[in-house]
Amino acid sequence: MKRNFILTIIFAFIGLVLALIVNNFYGLVRINGYSMEPTLKNNEYHLMQKKVKNYKVDDLIVADIITVNNGKKTKIIKRVIATAGQTIEIKDGILYRDNQEIAEPYLKEKMLANETFDKLKVPEGEVFVLGDNRNESIDSREQGTIKISEIIGKIIK
Repeated sequence: MKRNFILTIIFAFIGLVLALIVNNFYGLVRINGYSMEPTLKNNEYHLMQKKVKNYKVDDLIVADIITVNNGKKTKIIKRVIATAGQTIEIKDGILYRDNQEIAEPYLKEKMLANETFDKLKVPEGEVFVLGDNRNESIDSREQGTIKISEIIGKIIK
Protein backbone atom coordinates (compact mmCIF):
# COMPACT_ATOMS: atom_id res chain seq x y z
CA MET A 1 0.00 0.00 0.00
CA LYS A 2 2.75 2.43 0.98
CA ARG A 3 4.73 1.45 -2.13
CA ASN A 4 1.77 2.19 -4.43
CA PHE A 5 1.37 5.60 -2.82
CA ILE A 6 5.06 6.40 -3.36
CA LEU A 7 4.86 5.25 -7.02
CA THR A 8 1.76 7.41 -7.55
CA ILE A 9 3.60 10.45 -6.15
CA ILE A 10 6.64 9.76 -8.36
CA PHE A 11 4.52 9.38 -11.52
CA ALA A 12 2.52 12.50 -10.68
CA PHE A 13 5.75 14.46 -10.20
CA ILE A 14 7.16 13.18 -13.51
CA GLY A 15 3.89 14.09 -15.27
CA LEU A 16 3.98 17.59 -13.79
CA VAL A 17 7.59 18.13 -14.88
CA LEU A 18 6.81 16.91 -18.42
CA ALA A 19 3.74 19.17 -18.62
CA LEU A 20 5.82 22.19 -17.57
CA ILE A 21 8.49 21.40 -20.17
CA VAL A 22 5.92 20.95 -22.96
CA ASN A 23 4.09 24.15 -21.94
CA ASN A 24 7.38 26.07 -22.06
CA PHE A 25 7.99 25.14 -25.72
CA TYR A 26 4.46 24.67 -27.12
CA GLY A 27 1.07 26.27 -26.74
CA LEU A 28 -2.43 26.11 -28.13
CA VAL A 29 -3.70 29.17 -29.99
CA ARG A 30 -7.27 29.95 -31.05
CA ILE A 31 -7.86 31.65 -34.39
CA ASN A 32 -9.94 34.79 -33.83
CA GLY A 33 -11.15 36.31 -37.08
CA TYR A 34 -11.07 35.79 -40.81
CA SER A 35 -7.78 37.42 -41.88
CA MET A 36 -5.97 34.09 -42.40
CA GLU A 37 -8.67 32.28 -44.37
CA PRO A 38 -8.62 29.91 -46.15
CA THR A 39 -5.43 28.62 -44.42
CA LEU A 40 -6.68 29.09 -40.84
CA LYS A 41 -10.37 29.41 -40.03
CA ASN A 42 -12.13 31.41 -37.30
CA ASN A 43 -12.42 29.54 -33.96
CA GLU A 44 -9.99 26.76 -34.96
CA TYR A 45 -7.24 25.75 -32.53
CA HIS A 46 -3.66 25.21 -33.68
CA LEU A 47 -0.44 24.14 -32.00
CA MET A 48 2.18 26.87 -31.70
CA GLN A 49 5.91 26.36 -31.22
CA LYS A 50 7.34 28.92 -28.80
CA LYS A 51 10.92 30.20 -28.51
CA VAL A 52 11.71 29.92 -32.21
CA LYS A 53 15.01 31.65 -33.02
CA ASN A 54 14.67 32.16 -36.78
CA TYR A 55 11.56 33.00 -38.73
CA LYS A 56 11.46 32.49 -42.47
CA VAL A 57 9.22 33.43 -45.37
CA ASP A 58 5.85 31.58 -45.23
CA ASP A 59 6.01 30.90 -41.48
CA LEU A 60 2.66 31.57 -39.81
CA ILE A 61 3.56 33.62 -36.76
CA VAL A 62 1.72 34.60 -33.60
CA ALA A 63 2.65 38.07 -32.35
CA ASP A 64 1.54 40.21 -29.43
CA ILE A 65 1.39 43.78 -30.75
CA ILE A 66 -0.36 47.08 -30.14
CA THR A 67 -2.73 47.48 -33.07
CA VAL A 68 -3.35 50.77 -34.85
CA ASN A 69 -7.11 50.27 -35.01
CA ASN A 70 -7.70 50.18 -31.23
CA GLY A 71 -4.36 50.96 -29.56
CA LYS A 72 -4.58 47.81 -27.42
CA LYS A 73 -2.21 44.86 -27.18
CA THR A 74 -3.62 42.10 -29.38
CA LYS A 75 -2.50 38.67 -30.55
CA ILE A 76 -2.30 38.48 -34.33
CA ILE A 77 -1.59 35.53 -36.59
CA LYS A 78 -0.11 36.35 -39.99
CA ARG A 79 2.14 34.94 -42.71
CA VAL A 80 5.76 36.11 -42.93
CA ILE A 81 6.20 37.60 -46.41
CA ALA A 82 9.68 39.11 -46.03
CA THR A 83 12.50 38.99 -43.51
CA ALA A 84 15.30 41.41 -42.62
CA GLY A 85 17.08 42.85 -45.66
CA GLN A 86 14.42 41.83 -48.17
CA THR A 87 12.36 44.43 -50.03
CA ILE A 88 8.62 44.30 -50.40
CA GLU A 89 6.30 46.19 -52.73
CA ILE A 90 2.71 45.94 -53.97
CA LYS A 91 1.86 47.35 -57.40
CA ASP A 92 -1.64 47.11 -58.88
CA GLY A 93 -2.56 44.33 -56.46
CA ILE A 94 0.55 42.24 -57.20
CA LEU A 95 3.08 41.42 -54.47
CA TYR A 96 6.83 41.71 -55.19
CA ARG A 97 9.68 40.53 -52.95
CA ASP A 98 13.15 41.62 -54.00
CA ASN A 99 11.64 42.84 -57.30
CA GLN A 100 10.22 39.37 -58.13
CA GLU A 101 6.48 38.74 -58.41
CA ILE A 102 5.40 36.26 -55.73
CA ALA A 103 3.05 33.35 -56.50
CA GLU A 104 0.63 32.98 -53.61
CA PRO A 105 -1.55 29.88 -54.01
CA TYR A 106 -2.75 30.15 -50.39
CA LEU A 107 -4.69 33.41 -50.91
CA LYS A 108 -8.45 33.46 -50.40
CA GLU A 109 -8.74 35.96 -53.25
CA LYS A 110 -6.41 38.29 -55.10
CA MET A 111 -5.74 41.74 -53.69
CA LEU A 112 -7.78 44.57 -55.13
CA ALA A 113 -6.30 45.68 -58.46
CA ASN A 114 -5.68 49.21 -57.19
CA GLU A 115 -3.82 48.03 -54.05
CA THR A 116 -0.36 49.59 -53.75
CA PHE A 117 2.36 49.65 -51.12
CA ASP A 118 5.57 51.58 -51.69
CA LYS A 119 8.83 49.64 -51.74
CA LEU A 120 10.13 48.93 -48.25
CA LYS A 121 13.32 47.25 -47.07
CA VAL A 122 12.60 45.18 -43.96
CA PRO A 123 14.79 46.39 -41.07
CA GLU A 124 17.11 44.09 -39.14
CA GLY A 125 15.27 42.21 -36.36
CA GLU A 126 11.86 42.60 -38.02
CA VAL A 127 9.53 40.81 -40.47
CA PHE A 128 6.84 41.97 -42.90
CA VAL A 129 3.58 40.04 -42.48
CA LEU A 130 0.30 39.77 -44.38
CA GLY A 131 -2.95 37.89 -43.83
CA ASP A 132 -3.97 35.27 -46.40
CA ASN A 133 -7.36 36.97 -46.72
CA ARG A 134 -5.70 40.18 -47.94
CA ASN A 135 -8.85 42.20 -48.47
CA GLU A 136 -9.96 41.58 -44.86
CA SER A 137 -6.62 41.72 -43.05
CA ILE A 138 -4.97 44.43 -40.98
CA ASP A 139 -1.28 43.63 -41.28
CA SER A 140 2.11 45.19 -42.11
CA ARG A 141 0.52 47.34 -44.80
CA GLU A 142 -1.14 49.35 -41.98
CA GLN A 143 0.81 48.26 -38.88
CA GLY A 144 4.31 48.34 -40.30
CA THR A 145 6.84 45.59 -39.79
CA ILE A 146 6.71 43.35 -36.71
CA LYS A 147 9.68 43.17 -34.34
CA ILE A 148 11.01 39.66 -33.73
CA SER A 149 10.76 40.44 -30.01
CA GLU A 150 6.96 40.79 -30.41
CA ILE A 151 6.61 37.30 -31.90
CA ILE A 152 5.43 34.65 -29.43
CA GLY A 153 5.88 31.68 -31.76
CA LYS A 154 4.84 30.06 -35.00
CA ILE A 155 1.98 27.80 -35.99
CA ILE A 156 3.00 24.20 -36.58
CA LYS A 157 1.53 23.18 -39.94
